[in-house]
Amino acid sequence: ANIGSLSQLSGQVGAAASMGAFLLDSLRNAYAISGAVEEDHRLLAQVEDEVGRTMVSIDRMRTELSEDIARQSSYVSRERSNMTTLGSAVRTGEFYGPGLSARAIGPAAANARAAAPAPAAARPLVTIRYDRPNPAFEQSLYAAATRALEARPQASFEIVGVAATGGGAGDAAMATANARRQAEQVMRALVDMGMPADRVRLQSRSDAPPPRTRSRSSCAERAAPAGRRDRIAGGAGETPMSEATYTKTFPVSWQELHRDAKALAWRLHGLRAWSGIVAITRGGLVPAAIVARELDLRVIDTISIRTYDHQSAGKAQLLKGSTLGGADNSGLLIVDDLVDTGTTGRVVRDLLPGAHFATVYAKPAGKPLVDTYVTEVSQDTWIMFPWDTELQLARPIAESTRR
Repeated sequence: ANIGSLSQLSGQVGAAASMGAFLLDSLRNAYAISGAVEEDHRLLAQVEDEVGRTMVSIDRMRTELSEDIARQSSYVSRERSNMTTLGSAVRTGEFYGPGLSARAIGPAAANARAAAPAPAAARPLVTIRYDRPNPAFEQSLYAAATRALEARPQASFEIVGVAATGGGAGDAAMATANARRQAEQVMRALVDMGMPADRVRLQSRSDAPPPRTRSRSSCAERAAPAGRRDRIAGGAGETPMSEATYTKTFPVSWQELHRDAKALAWRLHGLRAWSGIVAITRGGLVPAAIVARELDLRVIDTISIRTYDHQSAGKAQLLKGSTLGGADNSGLLIVDDLVDTGTTGRVVRDLLPGAHFATVYAKPAGKPLVDTYVTEVSQDTWIMFPWDTELQLARPIAESTRR
């Protein structure tokens, strides 16, 4: 019922967006009406700005509704799958399969133990990536533990939660706490599968370089499935952009970008008297030009930082600094098109402390670094800016299906 209500509301918001687009077109066409005076044009411009700001709010609401519907639909689908699994477990008397405790003392496993060689090196039985909320690791963990117990019935297990040490002391402490919490979740799952708690050890550690999660073996009878915290690179708590997965796209046209950048200018207007703008190249050049025009700013500089290479990136590389920075940067305005993971934002913050950082779009990982933004999009969304796309001829359906 909740998903149905959200879908109905999403339809209403879509209708409002269509009405807003119609109003914008009507207002722009009204400029061409003969006999109008300057006062009429001024009032039309005010109404156009009001409608534009309303459209920004409608677009944001539509995006949030779409994300809520997708999230709740995914939750319902996952719960249906869990209910199916639970129903099968009720019929068979087990949840994942035969209990691990039974496998640990079975006669077949005992024979296998005698023939199994000692492990040559510490190697994880299974690696669990926490690069998304609530990963479904239970079945793979059960399968790995089952294979280990078939080879070594008396094996004990060591779960190692690995955290990154990049960033400040607070970020490192938070990363370590999250890694231990996730390792505890893996441990509880293993115990729920029937593994005696005294045969499971829990550890957490930190790695300075991007870590490969691994397990340790201190004797021939130990096997250690590892719990992994894989949110590193560019600062503690971030997923490496080279490993980031984008499951959705958000196309932005030139008209929509101009509207959103103008809405950003409205939010910045009146905050204070700005002394100049620093545009982060290359994505921040177009929004900075629009903001500079709307706020009547003439002093403009650029900072060039290279991170992205299409949809992947490495460490931020400063190619050009700004000459506008000084002892007091409070009147300086930094403009970019997007803050994603915050890698670029941290570099700019260090270069120009005290400056006001504004972006047109913001994602959750980088949003805390921004002072002002217009539209928030989900972390797994790739924004397709107009300078990265081009119009192409689409083949007719009949032609594309013709043999």
